[in-house]
Parts: sequence; structure tokens; C-alpha cells
Amino acid sequence: KIARPVRNSGRSYRGFNLFHGIDLDLFLTIARGEHAITGIRNRDIRRHLGLSGSQVSRLLKRLRLHGLLKKVPRRHKYYLTALGRRIIACCLRMREETVLPALALQA
Repeated sequence: KIARPVRNSGRSYRGFNLFHGIDLDLFLTIARGEHAITGIRNRDIRRHLGLSGSQVSRLLKRLRLHGLLKKVPRRHKYYLTALGRRIIACCLRMREETVLPALALQA
């Protein structure tokens, strides 16, 4: 579901590749325990990924459209949805236990 593009207001937003590039770094940043209670802000992601504010805003929009994040009303904070927590935990675990060992065997 999260790998497929999503359309909103006539605009298409690409899916996520959880095993490569900025998408992997984004999910690793969001999965950090320090954001579980207080939520995550644009500033937090910028600090960890070294991106500009507008780049992070576009990433947050994609996460929201895919149903992984929910915005806190009247605040600049976001929380992982139940779906988001499950998907991130599952994909990161699958990467660590299946994909990386398989790549190590090929090398």
C-alpha cells in the first residue's frame, strides 16, 4: 500500500521505498523512540536528515497522504498512526533480519 502512488487534488505523490535512500533515512528517523511521546516536528527531521524545510514539508505531506502520520491540530507536530507504527516496525525488522543477511551471503 505505501509503495504505490497516491493522488490528492489532481496531484500524484509517489510511494515509499523503505529499503533505499532518503525514504529509509526518513523511516529510521521517525522510528526513533524520542518522538513517540512528544511527536515529531519538521525541525526534528531537518536536524537528522540535513534537508531544507520545504523538502521535509513535502515528505510530511507524503506520509500523511499514505496514512502513516497524523497532524496534531493547532500544533506543528505529527504522530505516527497505528498503521504507521506497524508498517515501520515490520519493514525495518524485515530489512534487518531478511534483506541484509541475504545481501551479505551474496557478497
